[in-house]
Formats: sequence, C-alpha cells, structure tokens
Amino acid sequence: MAGNFGNTITLVAHDGLTLPNAAAVTEIGGAAGRFRTRVNLPSDNHLGRLVVGVSVAGAATEELVVQSSTDGGSTWTDFLPPATLVGVAGTASAGQEGPVGNSADLLLRLVTRNGNGATSPVIGLAMIQLHS
Repeated sequence: MAGNFGNTITLVAHDGLTLPNAAAVTEIGGAAGRFRTRVNLPSDNHLGRLVVGVSVAGAATEELVVQSSTDGGSTWTDFLPPATLVGVAGTASAGQEGPVGNSADLLLRLVTRNGNGATSPVIGLAMIQLHS
C-alpha cells in the first residue's frame, strides 16, 4: 500500500465487540445505526483501506464491509473493495486499498456478510485509513 495514511475515520472503538453470526448482510450495531458515521470527503483523490483488529475469528468466509449511502441510509453500496475477512484471529486485517470518491454528506456503516450462521467473530478497533 503506497503512501502515508494521514486521515482516519473510526467506525468502532470497542473492547471485544461480538459481531452477529448471520449469513445475510447484517449491520453492526443493528438497523438503528448505532455505529453509523457521517463524513465529508471534499476531494475525489483519496485512497482508503479498512483496518480491523480481530480477537476471535469468525467463519473463514465471513467479511466485514464498509458501506456508504448518499441518501441518508435508504440505499447502500460497498465503500471500499474488497471486504476485510474476519476469519483469522489475533491479527489486524486490512482490506485492499481502493479509491474513495468525494461527497459532501456521506453516511458510512459497517456490515458483516457471508457468515455461517453459527460462528461469531469478535473485533476491537475498526477504522478507515485515508490518504491522497
């Protein structure tokens, strides 16, 4: 990953947050949006990555994904490709660096998907690191 990551958006700062073990897309913090974050990204030349501390592994296929909405949460799209896998414990998982567009009013949320419905991963800090 090239460049220095100078800006950070913290999505979750928790000591031992147990994630849902759902196979379908499930929002962290529930549908009420407890961990949703609103940001302004004035420049369209940012690159970003999701970094997550995983203390207890989930299913090998389970992903942690940052999604964004420009309409207040009515529709969501993946913010950074690809998603971070949470199937490995004791490591800080980092998704691949991807482009981040500009937006005057962007809502971000963290979701899990592709779990096995039985294994619940546990994370600590989840953040997006940005650089130009």
